[in-house]
Formats: sequence, C-alpha cells, structure tokens
Amino acid sequence: MIYLFLFALCIAVELSLKINTDNILKKLGIGFIAVGALAEYDHHHTPLIVIGIVIYFVVNLCTAYCSKPKRRIIDK
Repeated sequence: MIYLFLFALCIAVELSLKINTDNILKKLGIGFIAVGALAEYDHHHTPLIVIGIVIYFVVNLCTAYCSKPKRRIIDK
C-alpha cells in the first residue's frame, strides 16, 4: 500500500504547478522513484527508489547553489 501511495505521490509531484520539475534530471529521478515503487509493489527488490531520491536531491541542490539568479518579471 505504501508503494502505491509513493507512485501516486510521484504523479502528483509531476502534475503539480507548485513544485519545479523543469529539469530533465529531476524528471528522471521522479521516474526512477515511480518505477521502483511499482517494482517493489510487485515484490521485486530493486534499488531504484534510493537511486531516484539521490538523483532528485543532488540535482535540486545543484540547481539551488550553482545556477544564476533569475530576474523577476517585476524588475524589468
């Protein structure tokens, strides 16, 4: 049941307008989490959930600290 909830949460994150998933690597991490959750639900033990979480958080940290600050529309 937890794995179905995790799969539904991945879909909700992807469809949400509040969570920024514009980077392809973030989408890849969410996809790994979703596929890993479905595999674990089917009783196949894979490390895909852990790999997906690591990819998502590393990319999130890199975009937070290594990207240029974007100008706001109001500043123009």
